[in-house]
Amino acid sequence: MEFSKRPSRSDAHVSYEEEAKQEEETREYFEEIAPKRHSKPQRSEYSVQYVDALASNDNQSLIPEHVEFQRLETDPQKIDLNCADKQHHTTGTGFITVENASGKCFSLAPDSTTSCHASCKGNPATNDWVPADADMVTSASDKPSRSEK
Repeated sequence: MEFSKRPSRSDAHVSYEEEAKQEEETREYFEEIAPKRHSKPQRSEYSVQYVDALASNDNQSLIPEHVEFQRLETDPQKIDLNCADKQHHTTGTGFITVENASGKCFSLAPDSTTSCHASCKGNPATNDWVPADADMVTSASDKPSRSEK
């Protein structure tokens, strides 16, 4: 009877040799389908051919992203943005047309109004607010001032 270190599950248990063989086959499969890339060259050294250059086999030198790009470029259903209807997207006219008889849209003249609300006369950031005389309340205190010790 073979004792296993793994818990009993629904998977079929195989011998350690068979398990190592399956693991090696799986590892080889994934290493084979992984995209092959060469490392980045050193910035200070220029080289025409890298030390770890890819093999020149036709099936090994294909980069999956490049193959997908080529497929999309030759696709007859490719989206052509130049054929989109551009009547609403013309530059300079905008979406809203405003009719103005005088030809002016707005006027940038100085405001001649001098009246201002009382709340606008002070700057709260500089704490220069002065309360109105009606709001002034003087509090009488029995405490001696600091000078009256």
